[in-house]
Amino acid sequence: MRLRYALPVVLAFLLPACGAIQVEKPSFLLSDVERLSLASIYESKGENDLAFREYRKALESDSKDIRESAWFAIANLNLRRNNLDEAEEGFLNAIEINPSKGAYYNNLAWIYMERGEYGRAEDTAMKGLELDPDTDYMYLDTIGVIQTREEEYVDAEESLLKAASRADASNAGANPLKEIYTHLSELYELAGDAEKYASMQDRLKGLP
Repeated sequence: MRLRYALPVVLAFLLPACGAIQVEKPSFLLSDVERLSLASIYESKGENDLAFREYRKALESDSKDIRESAWFAIANLNLRRNNLDEAEEGFLNAIEINPSKGAYYNNLAWIYMERGEYGRAEDTAMKGLELDPDTDYMYLDTIGVIQTREEEYVDAEESLLKAASRADASNAGANPLKEIYTHLSELYELAGDAEKYASMQDRLKGLP
């Protein structure tokens, strides 16, 4: 499960909801926080080239929090475009600024998985889990997908079922469960377990 966007806590309180932001200043007069706000608006609208432009400008900030957020956002945009080398650079730069953020390791693990570096991917996701046990379902889901790719279906099922249980217990909402159930469906389809696949499809249909 990839975390698509996350701001340091201080900035999260400073930034208003995207739909309410109106940036009327010329770009060169924007504060660092306003620039991140503008970039996130562009990203939410799918205007990724403009988002990249503003995130890159934010990298010039004197604030580590701003640069950390910008690197993470740039990395996620590159990951969605399958620019794996650029995405890796972004996550590693975010980690260099703040090595205690588990989500950065989680998303970095997806890059290694896409490259077929499964051992490295699992180790990286486990590092994220150690740093962020309160959101363990996100890392367990990632680990389960890695194990599925490795055709370790028994271990993958255990990881994904635990992820689903923890997401449910954490009141994480429908979206994380949908993603986990989708990964379980893919696992059962690959493993040739038609009964469990059908059951998981029914669970998916039952989610809001």
